Amino acid sequence: AAIAWFHRGAWRQAVRRFGFLRLALCLGLSSAFCVSIMMFANPFAPTRYLANLCVAGAAVFTFLLNAIALASAPDLPRLGRLVDNRYAPIAATVFAFVVAGLLAHFAFGGAALVEDEAAYMFQAKTFVGGALFAPPPPPDVRGAFDHYLIAIDDGRWFAVTAPGFSVALALALLIGAPFLLNPLFGAIAVALSCQIAGRFFDQRNARLTAILAAASPWLLFTSASLMTHALSLALTLGAAALVLSVESEGENRRH
Repeated sequence: AAIAWFHRGAWRQAVRRFGFLRLALCLGLSSAFCVSIMMFANPFAPTRYLANLCVAGAAVFTFLLNAIALASAPDLPRLGRLVDNRYAPIAATVFAFVVAGLLAHFAFGGAALVEDEAAYMFQAKTFVGGALFAPPPPPDVRGAFDHYLIAIDDGRWFAVTAPGFSVALALALLIGAPFLLNPLFGAIAVALSCQIAGRFFDQRNARLTAILAAASPWLLFTSASLMTHALSLALTLGAAALVLSVESEGENRRH
């Protein structure tokens, strides 16, 4: 609400630039058909879908309006002092780690809250136990352990997910701090985003990239979860940074 109010002038600029009907169509379709709402689409329960459409659609609609407002803003003058500070990337990296860590511990309780996270945790604990699979539960109670992404086959109980993230999670389990794993990857992603931006733009814009990345609710909340997004982002940015580094070394050798 605060962002919407402060950027109300940018909304008007966006409407003039793109046209009201075009924006309304984009926002309406994006709100009605986003993944979080379509999960409730059921021809046998239209009332439930409409109820979720009203609540979640309003949230998505507001988010998209703010995104348009921010994209249409000519500059961010209030961040001038921050982007001029050479320690801003370090502060942004530490901020992302601390906030994501606090969210992971106090908001999420370091627990697996969705089915995917439960599968990763199951696989990681299996690895910590020195095995690739666990013995299955007794047949009489096996139905109680049916779980998405966790299978029982030929006397083996195992997660069907790719093992990469679970290996990293297993290492975090060994030191007793699994909830700090993704905050670490999120912080690494912030630092890498600054490094990559610095290869294309000046240092002020590189610092601004780090600040905006650290302030991203998506990055902070995914870095507080036990999902694979933070690791994937850090690895992708790391690969991009390495490619840019190799290209730079090649150019220096040619000169």
